[in-house]
Amino acid sequence: MPDALRTVQALADRGIGLQALDVDLDTSTASGRLMLNMLLMLAEWERDLLRERTFEGVARARAAGRRPGPKPKLDEENTAAVRAAVAGGPPGSPHRASPLLRPG
Repeated sequence: MPDALRTVQALADRGIGLQALDVDLDTSTASGRLMLNMLLMLAEWERDLLRERTFEGVARARAAGRRPGPKPKLDEENTAAVRAAVAGGPPGSPHRASPLLRPG
């Protein structure tokens, strides 16, 4: 919200007013500036409310023993296989290569 107000103020300092034709808003008038400020404050309140609800939802999920966020792409068996392969050495090391790809 502060960025929008700064932009509107910078334009007003240069003698430029904004008009939103669909809602009949004109920042060159006192009532237009009041309406703009009210709309910006409502937008900020809505963002804050969404943020609070998200944090509350994450806290409830964690309290219920669930892990918030996207579902894992791999099941436990595939995850274990990937971890075992990674623990076997860096990529390209001979002891990790497929028997068909080993030299000799």
